Amino acid sequence: MFWIFLIVFNFILAFMDIEVIGTFYEKKADVNIIIFRYISIKPNFKKKYKRKKRKQKPDIKAIINTTKDMIIPLKRFLKSVNIRLSLYINFGLSSPDKTAISYGILYSLTSLLYSFSEKRFKSYNQNIDIIPDLTNEKFDYKAKIYLHTRLIYLMILGKNILTNIIKHKGEIMKKGGVIDDRTSN
Repeated sequence: MFWIFLIVFNFILAFMDIEVIGTFYEKKADVNIIIFRYISIKPNFKKKYKRKKRKQKPDIKAIINTTKDMIIPLKRFLKSVNIRLSLYINFGLSSPDKTAISYGILYSLTSLLYSFSEKRFKSYNQNIDIIPDLTNEKFDYKAKIYLHTRLIYLMILGKNILTNIIKHKGEIMKKGGVIDDRTSN
């Protein structure tokens, strides 16, 4: 009976969709997480959390080794993500020539972004509108990022990250160059 429940549960997880929609405009950010196309969650980022003071400082080399081990699972996860990017920029600088040069640089960066992202994600669509204003000095923007993946891929990524952190846990927190794994009696 347990195995039947486990198989049905894994089958449901394999087809459960997760969508993350982030909207950024005028120093504001909205994030909406949609699970299974019906459950909507809007996280509140306004809470301030107090950080606990650490007695030990983390070892930078161990952190770099840990992140090196996480690159391959992260690349595998990104291959399962569908991304849509919508970006609107209306800007003007102090002089028209600076605005035109900046427009050319920004426009060339959009093709670089597309070629970089097309190789790393399952599907990538972008709609980027850059409008230079040669008469006024201003900067208006609106960005919308849409991420879509399956819950099972997110769970696999979480498992891989946790195993890498547990594997390198003793190396990250060092005291005086020696791993401090002593227990008090």
